[in-house]
Order: sequence, then C-alpha cells, then structure tokens
Amino acid sequence: GVRWVPKDNLHVTVKFLGRDSEMIVPGLLDNMGKIKELLPLSLIVGGIGGFPSSRSAKVIWVGTEDSKEKLRKIYKILEKELENYGIEKEGRKFMPHITIGRSREPVNIPVDKIEIQPLEFIVREIALYESILKPGGALYSIIGKVGSSEG
Repeated sequence: GVRWVPKDNLHVTVKFLGRDSEMIVPGLLDNMGKIKELLPLSLIVGGIGGFPSSRSAKVIWVGTEDSKEKLRKIYKILEKELENYGIEKEGRKFMPHITIGRSREPVNIPVDKIEIQPLEFIVREIALYESILKPGGALYSIIGKVGSSEG
C-alpha cells in the first residue's frame, strides 16, 4: 500500500510555500543569494521514520543530519525573508528529511528492525521548485537556484 517516491524526485524540502505564492517568487529569487555563503554543506542521510508517527505513518522518510547546522541556518534565513511577504513562520520545529514513500492508510514502520547505512554527500546548490501534482505523482520544475562556487 506504499507508493514509493521515484529516485529523481527525492529531495529535502527546506520550506514549502504552498499555493498562490507566484507573486513572491521574483523577490525570493533575488534574496536567495543570502544563503549562498552557507554552501556547500555536508549532509548525512540515515535513520527512518514516519509522519505523524512511525507506528501510524502516512509519510515514510529518512532523516538528514548536518553537523554544522547550515541547513537549519538556511531555513531560518528563508523563514525571515518570507515573513516580509506575509508568509507566517512554521508552527512546528524544522525537521529536515527526505520523503521516500506515502500511504493512504497508516502503516507501521518497525524502525528498530530497519538498519540504514548512513550516507554522506555534499550539497552545492539550493533550488526553488514548483511542484505540479499529477495522478501519477508530483512533477518538479526548477524556477531558480543558488549554488556554491566551490568544487
């Protein structure tokens, strides 16, 4: 009953803007340069869980960890910038993760029986995506991005 996310659609969502956000995109793109100085960053992917909980998950995810907290800093910069456009801050704590599957019915994820070998990779760019929901899943297109000049 789990619909797995295609590998080309795997990503870490730093901030979801929601519908009717087209008007803020030009200004947001102009100000994304503020996060460029935090790139590149090292991200470790590992661990598994679910939302709303691992015992009753409709979203299955793998966790991400950033020892220098650069991703959290990027999130805070975006939150502050988006306040200027009238977008309220999130009411919940930022928990960076990669959604790997979704289920219509809650599933139990036996997190104590699943071992995921941590994987480290370097994040060199952050992109602003538009997601278009289709019956077969979301289609993503890049609207703009910022990146590190470091190799």
